[in-house]
Amino acid sequence: MNTIIRAGWLSGMLICMTGLLSAQKSSVNEELIKADRQYALYAYNLAMQTYQQVLKDDPNNAHALARIGDCHYQLDHPEKSIEWYQRAIRQNNMSPDVFLRYGKALMQTGNYEEANDQFLAYAEKDETVGNHYAKACDYAIKAIKKESGWLLKNEPLNTDYADFAPTFLGSRVVYNSSRTDLMPKAKNADAPSGSQNFLLVTQQNPESGLLQKPQLLRSELQNARNEGPVSFSADGSRVAFCRNNFINGTRQIAETGINMSMYTADVDENGKWTNIKAFPYNGSNYATGFPSMSADGNTLVFSSTQPGGFGGWDIYVSNFRDGAWSTPRNLGSPLNTPGNEVTPYFDGESLYFSSDWHLGLGGLDVFRAELGPETVSDVLHLGSGINTPRDDYGFVFDKNDNIGYLTSTRDGGRGHEDIWKVTKRFDNEVSTADRKKSPSEEPYKPSEYNTEEAGDHHMLVTDERGNEIANAEIDLTDCYGEKGYTDMDGKFQFVELTKAIDCQVSIRKKGFREAVINLKKFGKQNVRVALTPETRQQYTGRVYDANSKAALRGVNVVVEFNDGSKQIETETDEDGYYALYLEPGSYQMVNFSKYGYVDQISRIYFDEEKNSVPSVTMEKSGYKKEDDYVDYRSDKPAEYNTDDEPKTTTILRKQNSDEQAKGAGQVAKFNGYSIQLAAMPEAPTDQKLGTYESLTKDGNLYVKEENKYHKIRLGIYPTKQEAEAIWKKVVANKANKGAFIVEERGLGDDLIIGAKTVAPKPVEHTTDLEPQTKKIVPVLYAIQLGSFSNEKSINIGDYANLRGLGNLYSHSENGYTQVRLGIWENYDVAKKTKETVLDRGFSKATIVTEQGDDPDIQEFIEPGASKTEAKKVKILGEKGARPQTYSTEETTEVEKPYYIRLAALSNPDRFDGSKLEDLGTIEKRAAPFSTGMTIVLLGNYVSLEAAEEVLAKVVKRGYKEAYVMKDEKGKMTRN
Repeated sequence: MNTIIRAGWLSGMLICMTGLLSAQKSSVNEELIKADRQYALYAYNLAMQTYQQVLKDDPNNAHALARIGDCHYQLDHPEKSIEWYQRAIRQNNMSPDVFLRYGKALMQTGNYEEANDQFLAYAEKDETVGNHYAKACDYAIKAIKKESGWLLKNEPLNTDYADFAPTFLGSRVVYNSSRTDLMPKAKNADAPSGSQNFLLVTQQNPESGLLQKPQLLRSELQNARNEGPVSFSADGSRVAFCRNNFINGTRQIAETGINMSMYTADVDENGKWTNIKAFPYNGSNYATGFPSMSADGNTLVFSSTQPGGFGGWDIYVSNFRDGAWSTPRNLGSPLNTPGNEVTPYFDGESLYFSSDWHLGLGGLDVFRAELGPETVSDVLHLGSGINTPRDDYGFVFDKNDNIGYLTSTRDGGRGHEDIWKVTKRFDNEVSTADRKKSPSEEPYKPSEYNTEEAGDHHMLVTDERGNEIANAEIDLTDCYGEKGYTDMDGKFQFVELTKAIDCQVSIRKKGFREAVINLKKFGKQNVRVALTPETRQQYTGRVYDANSKAALRGVNVVVEFNDGSKQIETETDEDGYYALYLEPGSYQMVNFSKYGYVDQISRIYFDEEKNSVPSVTMEKSGYKKEDDYVDYRSDKPAEYNTDDEPKTTTILRKQNSDEQAKGAGQVAKFNGYSIQLAAMPEAPTDQKLGTYESLTKDGNLYVKEENKYHKIRLGIYPTKQEAEAIWKKVVANKANKGAFIVEERGLGDDLIIGAKTVAPKPVEHTTDLEPQTKKIVPVLYAIQLGSFSNEKSINIGDYANLRGLGNLYSHSENGYTQVRLGIWENYDVAKKTKETVLDRGFSKATIVTEQGDDPDIQEFIEPGASKTEAKKVKILGEKGARPQTYSTEETTEVEKPYYIRLAALSNPDRFDGSKLEDLGTIEKRAAPFSTGMTIVLLGNYVSLEAAEEVLAKVVKRGYKEAYVMKDEKGKMTRN
């Protein structure tokens, strides 16, 4: 009896506890939903309080911890966000995105080294973004130390509130402020705290040159709150302005929550705004603002988050013609990026803007670009002083008076955003073209542009500040076999040519980095080249035989950069010396190799204050020793002397793999000569190998694992003369400038050119040291269409217009799914099919190889060279899984070829088609003539009449630029 009662009591307690836990979990979820909504609505203070409530019940909730960090970051307190990000990343269920946000906060506090670590951690999820920001940290460490070319003063009119967006109005300055002492009392009374800002006007004090106490720009009757930023025509008769929802204390360029619309108006002689009109290309689901009006008032350069751009905010231009504004044109790359480009200011010659993606010091940095009639060129970072680790934007500058203004959240201000006066001392701008790669990686590719094809033509050579460079050597060997020099004005006059020449020109001048440019109409137009100063330093080292102590000549010395590809190569001279030009203050991996000796790799520090590095000793093949590793720094080097009797230096020793296979003292079979294109620690992806696919017409492309590196090579050529002939063709492409010839040993004869009559192979992975003793596996060919994260679903409809070309399937590798078409036994069939695939809009199509004995691909192999009729489609899952098979055979179903084109986007995932679901099915296809873009279609309809009937409804629902297209055998044409 008692036992039964006790059991019932325990059961009841368990039920109660389960209910309490369930209720607690439900409460936490409800609070999280509430907090996320507040965050999305820009209410960061409220959201932070709600997330704190979540942590009371669930102290280790990774999402809440990270979001509190996000709130501090958006409230312009990156230093406070850091501890919350640190707590979040210690949780098991933390999102990898936190690494990215944590890294950005660290950058804004100037902690670039630790930020770099967080970005590299994020690179495991998104290699492109993570490595980009890691590169930005490397750039910032160097750039922030350079002398500033600008003088800045904090304007006395700044307050504890947000003061921002200065612009010129004649000799006066108009700006926005959230200060409350000048605002109309009636407007203060009905507005939430911190939610309003007004337009103010001021002018310089003639004695101090600083701005005086401001007043309201417009009369109290006209002065609406939250209008701005603004921009005026030169005569002040026209104005473009925004209506914003900025909140005092919150970052104005936030990830979410910004609502901005743009308007234009006429300004009468009394300053009254009339004829106010909304910009016709405002949108309800995106923001448009930050206008810059041209001097005549007929051109608007502005920023927008409208669909179809490169990233977040992009910069656009629109012209006023025939009483209407033209459809905005995206200014494109290299100006716009996957990040945010905002606050453009066009002075008639240069376009100033701010970006959080172009390499800078952190947050938003100010850049300058040259804006031509059709293109943008020469994107330049304005350097330290103007830029800081915090947000710097809203830059305007009058070069005639050498005065400008800037909005910044930097330390030393009075409020959240402050206005700073700027004057220019000298140019210290840095070209983004110079920063695309490490300066040591390849000759500097300068800015270049062509002028009108008229009159005498010349090349003008200048430094980065535009100063002419006299006596610069112009190497025309590739053009018409001569060399020349610039005159005292920095000009080189072209020899009159009967026709244009497509060739390379090299420009050299002591103290500057060599520039190499391609000119397709050499001698038929003016060309300007800006040289960058030579900041690299020459370092010398020496290599000895470890036993005899004799200097070793002919040692191949190769610097391996972070991406693993071969970049710089030299050889030791007869005295064992070698020289390298590298950026000081950096670590580099240096590979030493010589036939008959054990390869060695050393991680060497190239000191800023010394121009020599420790000596290296090499053992002859057959010497066995455990691998050792010494981290060389010139401030504490391994001991060595400078006479001919060096002490032995311990270095990482890597026994040559083919020698290990053969046994100590034996030499692997010599195959011939190959061209090494790249080397990397990790096995190259198919996408990486695809970049060399065009070379397969000249040889076999293969990968050899050697010394813990995967080396991509082209070969194998029986004689060195044959290899050199192909090598010249390979390095003619600047992307392959680092290629070099190697002796190949220990491979099968099937890779030797001429050994057997076979078609060149795109890629063959050779990691076996004795491949000729193994069973020969046939190489098959397929076309890779795209690569996607395994988390992303693949829409088979995207590939519908490839029906009839081959079998669609997928291949999983390193967390990514590659969609492929194939599979063919004959390379020529694959190559011909690829041309058709490219014509149908798949611009990233690349030929790849498959192993013929792979059981998962057998049913996709097209036997014979002529058979190309598609049979089936399969998206393969994990190995062994048998997913559903989709037939692509032609059927007797009713043809529905008509579609409605809704948009063309670089990021199609941003498209929300929910309000069109009742009208048809949304499809996404690669844009036929626009690389990297995707067209979004609504379809499909039996007749043109049916499609046009739906089109009318689509336009009515806000898609005003939609139109009908027809699918004609896979090709989309406008109807």
